[in-house]
Parts: sequence; C-alpha cells; structure tokens
Amino acid sequence: MSHRKLIFILILFFISVLNAEIRGIWVPVWDFDSPAEIDLLVENAYKWNFNRILAEVRYRADAMYFPNKNNSDFANPDPLNYNLPGYYFDPLEYLIKQAEKFDLEVIAWTTVLVATPHKTDLLGDDHVWFSHPEWFTCKVNGTKMSPKACEGAFLDPGVPEAREYIVDVLADIVSNYDIDGLQLDYIRYPGSQYGYNPVSLENYRREAGVPDENKWAKWKRDQVTELVKNIYVQCKQIKPEIEISASVIADIDNAFYKYSQNWTEWLQYGYIDRAYIMAYTRSDSRLKSQIERMAEYDFNKKVVWGLRAWTDSGSYDFSKIKSKINMARDYNPAGIALFYYSGMLRKRYQKYLPSVFPYKTLSPENREGKILYGNVISENGKPVSAGKIEVPETGYEYFIDSDGSFFINEPNLDKCSLKLFCNGKYYLFENIDLDKSVIRYDPVLNEKYAVDRNSYDYINLSSFFDEDSIVLRWKDDFTFPIKIFKKEKKRLSNNNSDFRKVEKIKKEKYFWADFDISPGKSYQYYIEDKKGRKSNIVTINQNEENQLIDVSLNRDPESEEFYFDFYLENSDQLYWCLMTLDGESLLSMKKKYLSGKNRETWNGDTVAGNKITEGVYKIYCFSEALMKEFTKTVILN
Repeated sequence: MSHRKLIFILILFFISVLNAEIRGIWVPVWDFDSPAEIDLLVENAYKWNFNRILAEVRYRADAMYFPNKNNSDFANPDPLNYNLPGYYFDPLEYLIKQAEKFDLEVIAWTTVLVATPHKTDLLGDDHVWFSHPEWFTCKVNGTKMSPKACEGAFLDPGVPEAREYIVDVLADIVSNYDIDGLQLDYIRYPGSQYGYNPVSLENYRREAGVPDENKWAKWKRDQVTELVKNIYVQCKQIKPEIEISASVIADIDNAFYKYSQNWTEWLQYGYIDRAYIMAYTRSDSRLKSQIERMAEYDFNKKVVWGLRAWTDSGSYDFSKIKSKINMARDYNPAGIALFYYSGMLRKRYQKYLPSVFPYKTLSPENREGKILYGNVISENGKPVSAGKIEVPETGYEYFIDSDGSFFINEPNLDKCSLKLFCNGKYYLFENIDLDKSVIRYDPVLNEKYAVDRNSYDYINLSSFFDEDSIVLRWKDDFTFPIKIFKKEKKRLSNNNSDFRKVEKIKKEKYFWADFDISPGKSYQYYIEDKKGRKSNIVTINQNEENQLIDVSLNRDPESEEFYFDFYLENSDQLYWCLMTLDGESLLSMKKKYLSGKNRETWNGDTVAGNKITEGVYKIYCFSEALMKEFTKTVILN
C-alpha cells in the first residue's frame, strides 16, 4: 500500500470516528425470512450508509432463531416463528454472518410483553398463550386481555413467573448469538386499564397494604422497571460489552402515566444503555416539541431518534423525513433510526438517502460500566424499606427501593465506596472490589458501619411541583440558617455551576415554596447549611401541556372547616385522594363533577381519625375521561 493511500485511509477513519452516528434501520420479521432477502438487506444497508440493522428476532413470543441453539443454560420454550418452515434455516445466524462482511452491526430487536398476534389459530399448542394463560394481563373486571385488542395480548409484568420467562428467553439469545445489541420493544403495559392479573393484584396488596390509586400506578411502573433491570443484569453478566436499548414512547408523560413506562428513569440510573425514541409523527412541530422536551434532560448521547419512513395513506414525501432528521441532529443525539425497511422500499425513499447519509460512519462506542446491585439488609435480617445511596468516587446518587433492592451502573472503577442513608441513620461501606462487570453486594446495616451525620456530607432534599410553585422539602438534618440555591437551564446537569442563592432561612423550617417559576421551564435546586454541608441536587422538569383539571385546598377561618375547589374544563368522573408527602392516604373520594367550579367541604378528620395539621400535602387526581393522573402540592399554614 502506498504512503499516500495509507494517509487517505487514515483521514477517512478519523473523519468517521469524529462524526460517529448510529444510523439504524428497523427490519420487521417478514423482511428477513430467507437467505435471498437477507443478502439483499445487508447489501442495501451498506450501500445506503446505514451501520446498524435492527432485526425483529422475536415477534410474538416466537423465534427467528434457534432457541437453546448451543448453550441451554437459560430455558427458552419459544417456538419458531410461524413464517419459518422448519429447523434448517436460522435467519439470525445467517444475518450476523452476512452483516459481518459489510461491518454492519446487528441488533436483536425483540417485542417483550406483546405475546400473540391477533389470530391465535396461527400458534401451536406449545406457545405461551396456551401453555401459560395465567401469565397474561387482565382488565379491571378480571377479563383476560384479548389477542384482538391493541397489538395483541400482553403478558403481565406484575407476574414474577412471566418476568423470569422473558429474562431467560432474552438471555438465551445473548448467550447463543454474536449480536451487537439487544433492543426491548413493547416493554410496557398496553394501557392504564390493564394490569389486573389476579397474581399481580395479590402481590400489590401484599406489598402496598391498602388500595390506593397513586400507589397502584407506581407499583405498575415498578414492575416494568424491575423487568428491565433483571434483563440488563442477566445479559450484561453474559456479555458485558453488549448494548441494551429500549424502544420507547416519545411522549414522556403518556409513557409514564398511560403505559407505566418510566424510561427517563431507566436512562438516568443506567438500567438501559440507550433509548430509541419512537417519534413516528408526520408533524414537524410535534417532533420539535418532543425533541425540546427531551433536551431538558442530559441524555443526548444516550438517545437515538426513531423516525417515520413509511406511509399507509396520504402524501409523505422524503423531504419531510429529511427535515425531521436535520431537526433531530440539531440536538446532537447518538443517532437516527428509520422505521421501517420494507415501508421505505415501497415508497422508494432509498433514492434520496444520500442527501442525509452522504458518507459511511461508525456507531459511537457504548459506555461500559460496572453494575453493582443487591439488597440492603437491616440488622434483624429484613430488607430496609427505602433510602438513598451515593457513590463518593463519582458523586452519583441512587435510590434504595421499597423492597431494599438497589442498582448502580458506574464507569469502570476498580473499587468504590457506598454512602447509605436508611432508617434515619447514615452508613459508610468502603473498599468494595469491582473485579467483574456485574457484582452482587448486600450491605448489612451493622452499627460498625454507622457514621455521625454531622460528619456525613449527604443530606436528603426532595421536591414537588404544581402549576403555581415548586416546593422543596427536607428533614431535620441541617444546622440553621440554610441557604437555597437555584438554577434555570434548558439543558440540566448534576454539577453546581450557574446556581444562584435565592433564599436564606434562619429559623427551623422544613419546606419552602418557589413561586418565581415560568410555565415549561426546568429548574434545579440544592441547599447548604451553616457548616457548609450541601444536599443532593433536585430537578424539576415542568410539563408544558395544558392542564384541564385544577384543584386547591383551603381552610375557612371562621368555621375551621376545609374546602376543596375543583376546576374542570369538561365534565368528568374523578378519583381523588389527599395524601402526605410519604404517600399515606388521608381522604379519598370518587365522584362525577361538572365543568367549571365544584366544591367539597371537609371537617379535617383523616381516615385514621386524626385531625389534619399544618404542612405540605399532595392531592392526587385520576381522570376517567382523560385516562390521566394529576398531582398537585398544597401547603396548609
């Protein structure tokens, strides 16, 4: 090779590295079920300057690969996809082999919880629909979800056996195939009206104690998140370098409230490596709104924008796809993925791809970390109910869940320490060896690990938002006076730059409301006490959508009674509940309200028989008409 040619190749390589961008194409199950189709697919992907093929290897609890092919450590009962004629052609294996020739990455795209097509007569007796009907989700009346509903019948993530089955199936794929990534699709509930599997309900009642709509909604989100974490841990133990991603609903609030998909938390705490945001809207303005909402988080390099590249009806020319790609690129994401391969071919969009993908490039490297997970155990051998953990070496903070479990995903450290705040005490665990990619560690809260809180630099600050104010809350961990610091910024981060002091509190007071806020803006806060100890940073990302329901709580100074005023744009049936900030229900009601102002009076007696006192509370509302939850913070002085 000549010296000049070598220099030219090196220049091209460095350009590719500097301009690294994921360029993915989703390929549905029906587009790669023969060698000829796969040959054409990889040739096209290479020619069009894609670098990643997202192949749907699991369609509806079935396989476009051979289950338990070589390694059978993880039981995988999924049958072959009904389009495959038998065990003589392995689509995934053949795709990996052919893609390697073109330096294309293969991501195993899996539909996780949708388990049936609309027609179950296509399924064999060994399919999970017939072998484990008790694992499927149900409506509130106990009726099992119909395969004809939504995208098909969903497994219920609140059933532990269903979660274990899914983890084993996906771990089997990772252990037997040399894939570059695993993508989780339909990793959510089908809607807020589902989740009422009898096993799920029994588990919820055992864990939550009493029926409560707010706790129920959170419990459902936790079941999906638990499944995501279990998949991540198991697959990273098998192949630490693999990228675990999820296809997620673009509307953050819709994902959170309607589908129990708390994907911003998954990114924040490292339960997934990347999120592919399914922004399939035709509208540029709608996409811009979604991108700007996402920009409030510091997740850009963890996000791939999934854009529409098909149309079933009407005009949708490539110029509209191009404008969306350019719009997404303005925010510097990890990359772009187009949905979907045969839909794009049908409209002949490939002719115009050079205008958006003019040269080849590499995918950005996936961040490899160390996963530390386990359960925090009290001295009596039982899991602690809740708390927080900080990793001092990096400054990152994590939650201890209500069952005592925790999950930490950190950069590559050889050792780390853990600072815990549990049960009103502080503990320090030092020199934990991180000699593997995935480590289980179960700290026991013995007194020998306890430390004096005055020498401990972690103090807990929490926050709540309503449309009038942002409320900060802390406990008696501070030496007064304390200073409150605030930052308003479009792109939020976890460092202390650009904060300004906004308040000084001289006497003992444990909450503060900030009324100096603007709709749609995002804010961060921390507080510092007399000794210079700082709290954690809390972030509030406001929802820019119009609020169709509002509620207030006030005291009548003459009668000493309380009254709730509900303001509704339209008539609606509301379930509402007054709660403490810790989630204890004080008063609840389900009632039909008319549009306009509605008033409820209350004598102040809680369900426990106590009188309500001054403090900060939350009012939770669930709208049956909107199928949406609303929470407002109120202060009683």
